[in-house]
Amino acid sequence: MYVDSQLMLSDAQAVTASAASTNAVDLGPNGRQVAVGDPAYLFVTVDESFAAEGAATLTLAVQTSDASDFGTAVTLLTTQAYAKASLTAGRTPIILALPQGLGRYLRLSYTVATGPMTAGRISAVLATDVDGNFI
Repeated sequence: MYVDSQLMLSDAQAVTASAASTNAVDLGPNGRQVAVGDPAYLFVTVDESFAAEGAATLTLAVQTSDASDFGTAVTLLTTQAYAKASLTAGRTPIILALPQGLGRYLRLSYTVATGPMTAGRISAVLATDVDGNFI
């Protein structure tokens, strides 16, 4: 899988408290209007293992908006709450299939519960193919 820096939502972003991804991807004025069956994915990898004093969890939400400030953000999907013990560096990536018809902008929202985390870094990139090593 090739990684385009313009499609990076997070690049080893520290996630110790709830926050949005460092970057948002601009999909253009028409958003992602493509043919049915043309998939897009978010690949999320843990670059640094997560740690916390308590039983902290992390949930990811994919958000889209027609405004770059995400004032009218729409949450497209939300993951399960991942326990800190499962968020270890080098683990199999979290792969999220995106629906058709996204708005112009796309980002991730990270929600830390029972936190804060004391360590943890994530990278997330938008891609149009799934590397066979990850399925």
